Amino acid sequence: MMGNLRRVKETNAMTTAKTKTKLWPPIHKLTYTSGKTAWQVACMLNGQRIREAFATKEEAETRAAEIRVKVENEGAAAFSLPARVRVQAAEAVEKLTPFNASSMAMRINSGACSPPMPDFP
Repeated sequence: MMGNLRRVKETNAMTTAKTKTKLWPPIHKLTYTSGKTAWQVACMLNGQRIREAFATKEEAETRAAEIRVKVENEGAAAFSLPARVRVQAAEAVEKLTPFNASSMAMRINSGACSPPMPDFP
């Protein structure tokens, strides 16, 4: 963290222009004892707390929008994999694209690519 946090925590949850309903995840303005401010995106997904602080409100709004889009598109299950595994999977898909990865997945699932069983004496 950037420093000690004053107990003043201002909630600036974004709202839609038409309905004035609060959007998820909320964005909070943090004021540290040093006088610096930061913007925090905080939410719970699959029992894990996500709290990220940003220097500007725009950065926090961008991250909150990314989380909303990810949850909408992929559901909360997208967050059940660690970030490094998601990055590795994306890299693998990119590398397999020239080889028609969907047909490879079908071959793997059908057992056509399974290793031979060892001979036991």
